[in-house]
Amino acid sequence: YEDIEGERFNKLTGVTVDSEQDNTSFGIGALWQVTEDIGLLAGVYQGFSPASPGSLNVEPEETVNYEYGARYEGSLGKLELIGFFSDYDNLIGRCRVSDAGCNPGDEFNGGSIEIAGAELSGVKVFELREDLTLELSFNYTYTESAFQESFLSGFSQWGLVSRGDELPYLPEHLGRVQVGLITSTWQIYASLKSQSEMREEPGRGDIDLGLHAESYTVLDISATVQVNDN
Repeated sequence: YEDIEGERFNKLTGVTVDSEQDNTSFGIGALWQVTEDIGLLAGVYQGFSPASPGSLNVEPEETVNYEYGARYEGSLGKLELIGFFSDYDNLIGRCRVSDAGCNPGDEFNGGSIEIAGAELSGVKVFELREDLTLELSFNYTYTESAFQESFLSGFSQWGLVSRGDELPYLPEHLGRVQVGLITSTWQIYASLKSQSEMREEPGRGDIDLGLHAESYTVLDISATVQVNDN
């Protein structure tokens, strides 16, 4: 249970706006260990994100989140496949400094949204010798989304929205692969992260036909050395 009181003071106009909101959220989850190596899980949880202090015409962000999947931990390493579905009663859009046509900090109601997808992840460790291990890990997430209402928003990031449009700034594919060499005194990691192109405005169909951010891949190499005990 949360009881939130907010106050916003505008130094230009000298006006103070008070707001109050409260929320009670519930959640339940279950895990069934089918075998020594395999477990099944499921859960449903309510989510809540309050409107900013002094926002009188914006509803808080509320959602019901579902997850379901399986986990494996055995001789093959660790593997996890989780499906997720989020049903938003109202999504809040917040104006940033880079957004046009609105004041930074302004908030907008986005209405009902559905987001669904799945995540696959895994880790495997190989003992190369007494004080040297090789660690391989990966994760991949697929996500799809859709506005459930048609509306015209004053938020420049949304604008004219049609039911079924995908959300902006939500990549469909996101993945990462990492390799690590580990000893008691030093570690070296190399990772490759890739993200698919994503919309910069609501829409459907081919992303590259509208405003969009290009796909990209990042290679990261890092090393750590333990010089002494401290």
